[in-house]
Amino acid sequence: MGANDVAIRRVGLPGGIQPASADTGALRLEVALRAYYRYRDRGSVPGFEIEDWLAAEQEVLAQHANTTASKSGPTNSSAGSGRRAKRTPGRQ
Repeated sequence: MGANDVAIRRVGLPGGIQPASADTGALRLEVALRAYYRYRDRGSVPGFEIEDWLAAEQEVLAQHANTTASKSGPTNSSAGSGRRAKRTPGRQ
C-alpha cells in the first residue's frame, strides 16, 4: 500500500452471523445513505468520510443484528410464567 492508501477494516456481526433479511448490495446502500446523512448533518464538511462510513456501518450492522435477534423470538431467560413473586409483609 502506498502512503495515501487507507486500509478499511470490515465490521461483521457478532459470532459471524450474516443478516438473513438483506443482501450485501442492500446493506452497502444502507451504509452509504447513513454515512451521507452523517456528513450532511455535520454541515457537509469534508475530511471525515472514513469515520462516517465506519460509524454508519456499525449502526446498520447493529440494527440488523437486533432485527435478526427479535425475529428469533424470546429467549428462555426473558420468558416467564407471568406470575409475580409474593411479597412478605414488612419486607422490602
